[in-house]
Amino acid sequence: MLDLRSGVPYWLVKNGLPFQYPKLRESITTDVAVLGGGISGALMSFYLTKAGIDHVVVDARTIGMGSTAASTGLLQYEIDVSLTDLAEKIGLSKAARAYTLGVEAISELKVIAGELQYDGFKSKHSLYYAARKSDHDFIKKELLIRQQQGIKAEYVSED
Repeated sequence: MLDLRSGVPYWLVKNGLPFQYPKLRESITTDVAVLGGGISGALMSFYLTKAGIDHVVVDARTIGMGSTAASTGLLQYEIDVSLTDLAEKIGLSKAARAYTLGVEAISELKVIAGELQYDGFKSKHSLYYAARKSDHDFIKKELLIRQQQGIKAEYVSED
């Protein structure tokens, strides 16, 4: 049984340490230094490599062992604020842009996984549900605003 409060990342328990890289122990010359070896640093390195730009990735810890390793590995375009609430805070066009960029990012990660011949990337449907009957109107409003912005979503009733 996995102890979720042990502080040991799930992916390390499941797969072990996939790669080990030597520590940077001397001065080097490079065009770009990527600071941090988590998912953001890995993506930056991926694009720099594709562009043929000389770079190095440095991290104070073992590469990939920061917050990225502690994640669930579940990627969603969803952010911490509903599109409806975000639109009220920053305007519909900016809120919709934040959501559509999330959708595009997931699609791009799927393409990258294919380019790297990684077969662990799986697309799944998700469910946003109302915990209380009083939430039904909000769910319908959220559905409508997402559909209006071109985000694929559908309403599933209790029936």
